[in-house]
Amino acid sequence: MIDLHCHILPGMDDGAADTEESLGMASLAAEQGVAAICATPHLLPGEQMRPQTFFSVRDERLQQLQAALQRREIAVTLHPGAEVYVNDDIFYAGDLRPAALGGSRFLLVEFGTGMLPAARLRQYLEEIRNRGLTPVIAHAERYRFFQRNEDLLYEISEEGTLIQVNADSVAGYAETAECRLAYRLVREGVAHLLATDAHGIRHRIPAMATLIRRFPPGISTDTIRYLTETAPQAMLKNKWPPPRIF
Repeated sequence: MIDLHCHILPGMDDGAADTEESLGMASLAAEQGVAAICATPHLLPGEQMRPQTFFSVRDERLQQLQAALQRREIAVTLHPGAEVYVNDDIFYAGDLRPAALGGSRFLLVEFGTGMLPAARLRQYLEEIRNRGLTPVIAHAERYRFFQRNEDLLYEISEEGTLIQVNADSVAGYAETAECRLAYRLVREGVAHLLATDAHGIRHRIPAMATLIRRFPPGISTDTIRYLTETAPQAMLKNKWPPPRIF
């Protein structure tokens, strides 16, 4: 499997605190059947280090961690990426292509937790597309503006935005509106990716296979394979995920 949303790099954000925790995350991911991880530290344009500095630090830590994985004989391949926080700063941000997943055109983005008008959301997505990138909405099930207006999520998906859902949200089916939406997105074929959004080895851990075993009925093996293998493989090759035909 491939996990395209994981905060595995040490000391970059609220994910792994140090290299040992990063190695623990990678070891657990490998035990869970994950062979490749996209390292996606939070990037907040205009609110932290300059993007070019961010990318330089990210690349250095990714190379160091990959070398450490090889020394420990942990069979996980790392790819660069970022989880870009999108607000009005997106209109003034510098080159965001280095933030894309694995050097592709696919940009993982997140929004604030409050309500976001549909018109503004579409402006953000259009700005990303105008930069030659394809937006991938991280943990789409979390946002209240989608929970209250599912049609909007379906519409932007049809308009060319990819949808990522967290595995722990699907595993928690029926507990919250977030979990119920995640289940529907996967069951109805709206979601394109399933990821862990892991942040450590004590909470929000990269336990993909364990979470999948907790999924409610109605999600086929073919669906899981598409969301964790077929679609992410295509994206890392800079190709649009193939249509789901099952």
